[in-house]
Amino acid sequence: MVPRQVISSPAARAAATSIKACENMEFDKNDIQWEKDLYHASTSTIWEVIRKNGKENVLMIVGHNPGLNSVADSLGLDIDNIPTAGVLVVALSIRDWSEAAPGKARFEFFDYPKNKGKEIRQL
Repeated sequence: MVPRQVISSPAARAAATSIKACENMEFDKNDIQWEKDLYHASTSTIWEVIRKNGKENVLMIVGHNPGLNSVADSLGLDIDNIPTAGVLVVALSIRDWSEAAPGKARFEFFDYPKNKGKEIRQL
């Protein structure tokens, strides 16, 4: 699944991850939207960034913990930790990003670089 919009924290490691991921997905890195509010963001701030800035139907957020772990928790997902460069994919049953909320999300996929050879958690 290739995102149609990427919103990333501008912090060095998040920015590097965003750029590399976009290169691998053939998404133009010049189209990354840099959002400083994602740095040390709380769960509510991350949801607010999504609601305010989401414009495309496939959105990728690149941010930091503990905020991203808290978002996974708010979705009721059984994920202990989203490690560095981890990928969590959820589907939201919404018509517009302004409706984005925990109760409207469904788990799709979770993987991370150090998961070498292990079974990928997927529906």
